[in-house]
Amino acid sequence: MFYAETPCSEKKIALIDERLSRIESHLENIATNSGAITSRSRVELTPSYSPQQESHSDSNLTTSNTIFEGDSSFRAHSVHASRLFEHAMSNDAFVGRSPEMEDALSSLRSLVEKQNTLSVNHDLRFPAQKEAPPVDFSSIKMPPISSVVSLLRLCKETLPFNFIDIPLINFVQFNDLCTRVYFATEDFSTAAFTLVNGGLYYLFTDVGLLRGKNVAEFQECAAMCRSNFEYALGKFDLFTSPTLENIQALILGASYAIDISRPSLCWSLSSHAARLCQALGYHRSVAAPGDSVEDIELKKRVFWYVYVIDKSLSLRLGRSSTLQEYDIALDLPAKSSDPAVRPWNLIYEFWVRLAGFNGRIYEELYSARALSDSEVDRTRKARCIIRDMEIWYEEMRKFDHTRAYNPVYCEASLSSCEITYYSLLTLVYRTIPPDPFDSSIVFSTDCIETARAALRAHQQNSARHKDRNPYIWHGYISWTLMHCPFTPFMVLFCHAIAAADLSDLRCLGEFVASLQPTGEVVEAAEKLYRLCHVFHRVAELYINAKIKASSNVQTSQNAAEDGNAALYPVNDFDPYLSALGFTSATGLAPFVSNGVSTGDVPAMENGSGVAGSTSLGDWFTGNLNIMALLEADLSNINTVNM
Repeated sequence: MFYAETPCSEKKIALIDERLSRIESHLENIATNSGAITSRSRVELTPSYSPQQESHSDSNLTTSNTIFEGDSSFRAHSVHASRLFEHAMSNDAFVGRSPEMEDALSSLRSLVEKQNTLSVNHDLRFPAQKEAPPVDFSSIKMPPISSVVSLLRLCKETLPFNFIDIPLINFVQFNDLCTRVYFATEDFSTAAFTLVNGGLYYLFTDVGLLRGKNVAEFQECAAMCRSNFEYALGKFDLFTSPTLENIQALILGASYAIDISRPSLCWSLSSHAARLCQALGYHRSVAAPGDSVEDIELKKRVFWYVYVIDKSLSLRLGRSSTLQEYDIALDLPAKSSDPAVRPWNLIYEFWVRLAGFNGRIYEELYSARALSDSEVDRTRKARCIIRDMEIWYEEMRKFDHTRAYNPVYCEASLSSCEITYYSLLTLVYRTIPPDPFDSSIVFSTDCIETARAALRAHQQNSARHKDRNPYIWHGYISWTLMHCPFTPFMVLFCHAIAAADLSDLRCLGEFVASLQPTGEVVEAAEKLYRLCHVFHRVAELYINAKIKASSNVQTSQNAAEDGNAALYPVNDFDPYLSALGFTSATGLAPFVSNGVSTGDVPAMENGSGVAGSTSLGDWFTGNLNIMALLEADLSNINTVNM
């Protein structure tokens, strides 16, 4: 049925068209502005809150921020929808506001305000779960207040190394924490107690060992603080509130776990800290109302320190990192105006970028998805990473550290970066199959040469620090050799026993000798020495047996003519090497003496040789298993009579 049009109906239609056009125009403006804001925030990567616009206040850094939820969350969509609706209503003069409409708008506005002020602790516990009582630290013995005051005065006079090397906390905050714990007028948090004892442990050790101040007294205080530090770290649980102090305490504990060579414990603490960072939105912006510039810069340093440990452990343990690159929009901390501190800021940036390479190597080359890629794709990605790492390395080589505070330690940090660079580069080259004319059927010439360069750089570090500065040497063992996959040693081990390379065997022996304890025995160095000693001894016996067996050329020729491969004592090692993931990795290439082969060429896999994804994955897993042995008790390994 059709109705005839009337002038009245035409006016109504025109009015509706006008309203629709106006609403459409509003929506386009909102979309345009929203897009511009989103685009600008992604490009600038700056905090959305400017501290200069607020007067500085003594903000308590333990206070929880509001909960962070990303742009894909229901909360973000509901906030956008409510703002869109209210904006449309306020600009449409033809829509009247009844009391019911005002009530609905008020309710909608209330929901948005609640979401914007929602505490991060609002849903961290089950409904019927009772909050655990605070830990009572009153009965725990602390260092004498006189010793702490003396230490803090020394720190104030000369900037202590640990406030630069581990930029998790500044002196002002640490001094305030010590006051809160030692002169407690109210309950302090577990995090505060942890930070005080962890910080004092490092500072007492630093001042006592490096500067020779009150050595006996400070050593006793350091031991006391270390015990308290470990006890307090054990009190953190899954329901830890997302606060800056909790993140600082957990990541300081993670650093301590690296010092004592406990990478699995470090992973547990650092991944927890990373999740708390995400809950607070630190990966996007760290600024909060009332923050000073110093507060914001401290939070940035804390986040990026968590990032460094998260990414490096990801590759070290073969696990995906907690903080994903594609979701980080926080810029790096600003550089100091102090010319003696500024070089350390630049080194910190080198660490951050190096940690990024750790993440890329695992994600693009050794993750489950990467290992399922074709060899061509994996090689292309590896070449791209190599190019970027070489640019980073050239920048680092040009770096001038001579004006830095404590230049000896600054130079030691740079040399550690260089060895880490060679180690990571070796791991990248391992994914690139060798050319037909390379000496190895498993490792490319670039891979082998990079591994040799790493061990040469290590020998230089050993000569420079081992007997002259135990503090640097022990830190180098824990943070460089044991904290990243020390692939060069394993690559040369595999190549040495596959090709019976005596020069590489000698290089391995020099590396092991450099690790042999000469003074105070440190658990981390002792474990690494025992482990590498076993591998060097195996390679030595293996190669000597192959050389001895191949010395009789006539016997080898007869065996080849009869079609029977000679059997050597080296076969006794094969099951053990296989269990560690090294059978396919070494390739056990035929040893050649005077042009005569002593074995069969290993079979190729899918036409791509042992560099295929299955072999590569087995080799990487084998290396992880060996590194995991460093957390085991190796005291029963005999290094004297081998």
